Amino acid sequence: MAYATLAQVKEILTLKSEDESEKTELEHCITAADAFIDARLYQYDTSGDAGDENCKMAASLIAAWIFSSRRSPDEAEKFFKQHETFLQAFITTDISGSIGGRRG
Repeated sequence: MAYATLAQVKEILTLKSEDESEKTELEHCITAADAFIDARLYQYDTSGDAGDENCKMAASLIAAWIFSSRRSPDEAEKFFKQHETFLQAFITTDISGSIGGRRG
């Protein structure tokens, strides 16, 4: 299950929900974002949780970063910087044992 959703990414990018013109590209960005999040979490010996809001937001911001970097790299950097706050919040919570997801 993906961490990010198409609706979340569109909202971050301020794209209209009914606009389907970028759907395929956005879905590819979401897939890449999930892989990026998994790779980052692997470094902390933990795994993602599709139900966790911090994990979902971090992935959504990475998907927005990937999508935007193809159009406006300077503008895209804000999404990359923002994702770190959410990812660190997830990692801190996960490592402290408040939620499941640690690899055993």
